[in-house]
Amino acid sequence: MQIKRDYRQPFFRPPKRHPRRNRLIAGLLVIGLCLVIFGQRSAIEGGIDRLLRQPTPTPLPSTLATRAIALIQNGELEDAEPLLAQAAAEAPQNIA
Repeated sequence: MQIKRDYRQPFFRPPKRHPRRNRLIAGLLVIGLCLVIFGQRSAIEGGIDRLLRQPTPTPLPSTLATRAIALIQNGELEDAEPLLAQAAAEAPQNIA
């Protein structure tokens, strides 16, 4: 004789079902998640802005050299020096 057994049910004890407790725990988790999200809203918005922001293109060495020459002609040598250094670092053979 074969005994049919429902293996979804526990073997030696009645099943534990606490629907109110489960709903209470789920509700508390949702409220806690909402509080965390609301408390970190500025950080979340900043992260989203960083993800959606388009990267600025790197200027070509010739563009950097042109800007530096324009600054030199205006007498702004201190501002032109880093631009020329960056242009020379990117294309040491030809910055023009």
